[in-house]
Amino acid sequence: MRSLVAPFAAIALAVPAAALAQPVSTVGGAGPDTYLELHLGGFVPQSSDLDGLDPNIDVGGTFGARFNPNLSAELEVGYYRASGTQSGVKGVVDAIPVTASLRLRYPMKVAELSAFAGGGIHFAHESIDSAVTGYRSSGDTAFGYHVGAEAAFNLSPMMRVGFEVRRTFVTASFDGGDVDIGGLRLAATLGYEF
Repeated sequence: MRSLVAPFAAIALAVPAAALAQPVSTVGGAGPDTYLELHLGGFVPQSSDLDGLDPNIDVGGTFGARFNPNLSAELEVGYYRASGTQSGVKGVVDAIPVTASLRLRYPMKVAELSAFAGGGIHFAHESIDSAVTGYRSSGDTAFGYHVGAEAAFNLSPMMRVGFEVRRTFVTASFDGGDVDIGGLRLAATLGYEF
C-alpha cells in the first residue's frame, strides 16, 4: 500500500496546477489552453528480464493543460504489452500505466518539438503458460518514471499529428521476484486542442 502513496501524491499535485493553466496560442492572440492526445504504437522491451518477449502494442490517451506556450502538465492512461514464445513457454507481460508528466515545448509556425518527464503507477500483470508447469499468473502495482520527446505538425489550428518516443523505467514484483518491465514506446500521436 505504501508504494501507492507517491504516485497518487504526484497526480494530486499535478491536478490543481493544471487547473491554473492559461490560454495560449501559437497562431496569435487567444487560443486553446487544454488538449487531448491519443497515441497508437508499439512497446519494445528494453530489459534483460524480458529477453524472451517480442514487441507488441502500446495505446493510450492524454489530457493536458498549458501554463504558457512552453510548459504544460499532463495526465495519461495507457496500455502496453510484450509477448512471446520461447522453448514452448508462452509469456505475456502487460500493464496499464496512469502517469503525470511535465512537458517543455518549442512551438514553431507549423510544428512543435517537445520533451517531457514524469512518473506514475503501473498496474502490471505477467502470465506464463507451459505444457510442463501449466499456467501461472501474477500481478503487481508498481511505481515507475519516464522520459520522452515528440515532434508534431499542425494539421489545423486545433489539430496536430506527431511521432513520440518514450522510455519507461519500472520494476514490478511477480511471484516474489523483481522484474524490470521497462521499455521503449514508439507511437504516432493525434492531438486536439480546445
